Amino acid sequence: MKTCLSSLALGLVALSLVSSPALAQSTRAGGDDEPEAPLADAFAQSALQWRAWGANTTLPELDGGENTTSRDVYHRLRTRLDYSRDALTLRAEADLLAGLIAGDTYPGVPLRADTGTRPRARVAQRWLGDALDPRQLYVSWLTPVGLLQVGMQTSTWGIGLVANAGDAEGLFNQSFGGDRAARALFATTPFAAASGVSWGSKLYVGVGADMVWRDDFASFVDGDRAYQGLLSIFWRDDDTFAGLYTATRRQVDVEGSTLAVSIVDVAMTHEATVDDRFELAIGAEAATLFGQTNRTYPRLGGDRVDVRAGGFAADVRLEHPASGLAGRVMFGAASGDANTDDDTLYRFRFDPNYKVGLVLFDHYIPAVTRLIYERAGDLGQLGQAPRGLGNFVNDGSVENAVYVNPQLLFGDDDRLLAGVGVLKAWSPAGVADLYETFENGGVPTGVRGSEELADLGWEVDLAARYRLHVGAEMTLEFKAEAGVLFPGSAFDDVEGAAAQTQALARGRVAFEW
Repeated sequence: MKTCLSSLALGLVALSLVSSPALAQSTRAGGDDEPEAPLADAFAQSALQWRAWGANTTLPELDGGENTTSRDVYHRLRTRLDYSRDALTLRAEADLLAGLIAGDTYPGVPLRADTGTRPRARVAQRWLGDALDPRQLYVSWLTPVGLLQVGMQTSTWGIGLVANAGDAEGLFNQSFGGDRAARALFATTPFAAASGVSWGSKLYVGVGADMVWRDDFASFVDGDRAYQGLLSIFWRDDDTFAGLYTATRRQVDVEGSTLAVSIVDVAMTHEATVDDRFELAIGAEAATLFGQTNRTYPRLGGDRVDVRAGGFAADVRLEHPASGLAGRVMFGAASGDANTDDDTLYRFRFDPNYKVGLVLFDHYIPAVTRLIYERAGDLGQLGQAPRGLGNFVNDGSVENAVYVNPQLLFGDDDRLLAGVGVLKAWSPAGVADLYETFENGGVPTGVRGSEELADLGWEVDLAARYRLHVGAEMTLEFKAEAGVLFPGSAFDDVEGAAAQTQALARGRVAFEW
């Protein structure tokens, strides 16, 4: 059985104070900034952000019928307060009444806790997690030897491939939720005081311990218990970030299944001026995951599987500020698992808030995996539902894929920004349906009968965003985006006919104060 436990790498959060520099015009769309440096005198700063968005989304009908359409309207209210005095800083942040206002609720993941990675919860359905969804509540103390930070904290490392706070957005798509943990963190520059060492103040070391509150594979509110230890070593100056992060996670789910995994992640970003006319921004991250879990079992026996998975992503952007034109290319890969009968799991998932395109990874692949789950779980078809089947369902992450996503952007990130992107993706292990494969004598077969499972298809995306500044304190934002997916041969039927085209259109209005 092909499961997705490598997505647990995504919950291994990194140091919230060491997120890498943002790629120009690609992040901070009303998102969270790093904590302000403590001042000599006391100061307080607050922020309020509200956004509402509506979408018209095609829901694929892969059993031979016609596609249906989902229409929904959501909103989110986020508030934040910072207070600092001398060497102490306090930050409090929460989402309030975030969820569905009208329309159809987005389909959930069967048998798994609501980890908040999709905007599906109805307003105030639960007081903790929906009516009030805490993001940060911590105190930091800048001591003579380093920074000590204790409390609820969001997490971002590198470009957000594994640990992602859900507060940095590009022009295409939007983030939701984010990794959060009750954390004790200590970060220092051990060589800063060394005589004759010019680089000492730029080399950081951080250690920490977490109790996970909510990430893409655990929810404390729903009964999951996940604990982590982490270590990070990185270099950072005005233009460059490069570092190594490692963490070990132990998790017990509400139903009793366990996980013991570790991750090693390397990341870098660099910004530079080229020929005095172009601005270059480069970001890259690679991670490997290893350990064991009994969330699923090998079909040939045994009570657990080994986890061996990995992935990488890169983001390169070149801008010509004088004309407002910019070219951007995102590319990457996440390992897949072609053998569902052995005792090793190779499937890797990116954090769902690392967005690539609008339709394929965010909507189409999740729909395909839900169908595979429903078919395989029918006792009348397979005789026995595979154990750990719910972990197979994708919730909007890049997995089992190689992709390239070139984009052309025009405008100003602070005013009007528009762009077009093209996404092409392939599957290294193939997207096989358990039931169709069973019916086809064990030959890997897709959900509509195809045996050519590598080509996931391609999509075209359009987006435009306008920001209006009202006085010095308030910003209004209007955004529209649309995407069309042409599914590849992995979703053809037995006669080679292509699956129906998929589409998404979404509009958003927001203000920040």
